[in-house]
Amino acid sequence: MSRLYDQRKIFLIAPDYLKPHIKSEFPLWSTDSLPDQGLFLSTTIFPCMDVKKNIPLTGGEEIFISQDELIAVRTDTNKAKKIIANLNSWKDFNLPVKQVNLTEFKSLWDIIEFNEQAITRHFSYSGLRGEIAPSVELLNKKQIFIGANSLIEDFVLIDARKGPVYVSEGVEIKSHCLIQGPAYLGPGTFIKPFSHIGEGCSFGPVCKMGGEVSHSIVLGYSNKQHYGFLGNSYLGNWVNLGAGTCTSNLKNNYSAVKILLPHRKLDSGLQFLGLMAGDHVKSAIGTLFNTGTVAGFGANILHTGLTPKYIKPFQWGEDQKYEMEKFLKTAEIILYRRDKKLTPEYKKLIKYIYDQN
Repeated sequence: MSRLYDQRKIFLIAPDYLKPHIKSEFPLWSTDSLPDQGLFLSTTIFPCMDVKKNIPLTGGEEIFISQDELIAVRTDTNKAKKIIANLNSWKDFNLPVKQVNLTEFKSLWDIIEFNEQAITRHFSYSGLRGEIAPSVELLNKKQIFIGANSLIEDFVLIDARKGPVYVSEGVEIKSHCLIQGPAYLGPGTFIKPFSHIGEGCSFGPVCKMGGEVSHSIVLGYSNKQHYGFLGNSYLGNWVNLGAGTCTSNLKNNYSAVKILLPHRKLDSGLQFLGLMAGDHVKSAIGTLFNTGTVAGFGANILHTGLTPKYIKPFQWGEDQKYEMEKFLKTAEIILYRRDKKLTPEYKKLIKYIYDQN
């Protein structure tokens, strides 16, 4: 959004428990000293030029509604906070209303489903700046970007006929791999030999990937290095999937995948949906994830047969809870291996999540 509106300063209205970690991790983002007035945007909006066209940065007081949902308001900060605190109260403020039609993510699986379009719509580069071995095959080269200091080894096929492939700086793709677009390989990502990276994938930064992966989003410093299948899935930061881990992304009766949460069941409306894993989730070798599984923050998954559809945060094995101090010690080791530190602010956030579960 900052690039979209050409604004260097980002202000966030965030829950109190998140503010210290945000300040530590993103020092340019402000969570305290908000401006007297401004444009307040929902984080559920897909950032694209349509947003800027429909929701101008400047102008008088105005509320913006898309598909019956409040997605933005331009007003003073005090009024905006009151509206955001109760999203259904916006009618009480008698502000001018503008109806717009923008893409909004209402669930995590919406992001997975939309990722192919997102990569395609955001792709605006082409060029080959890295080291590319002689026998690398590039299909539809104008839709391929390879960043500086990247290495593409022999017998790699990058196929951009169905969508662009963006290979960031410092990426290494080992020999005998197939990469199919649309795909985004973030900075420092490593693709092991004989891997198949299918359409609709976004990795990084600094992910290690292998085996077969398709239609999946993998956030920073997460690994799925070994054989096994990951499909139509979303992995948070610092996730590690053991060798042979596989996700089911399609039910045998081809019906829509249901999502099981602690107090309710949701219909995703999707025929294909795999694993949704929070930060620091780990799976043992040979783990078999059920269709549409939700694995909470910090879960250490040791199951025989198919996993349950819902795995609690900090769950250890089948019915125990991870000990907090042991979890933090392991997290420190993992972050240290990637030249990162477990900051006091991050520890505080982890303990907050732990206490809530």
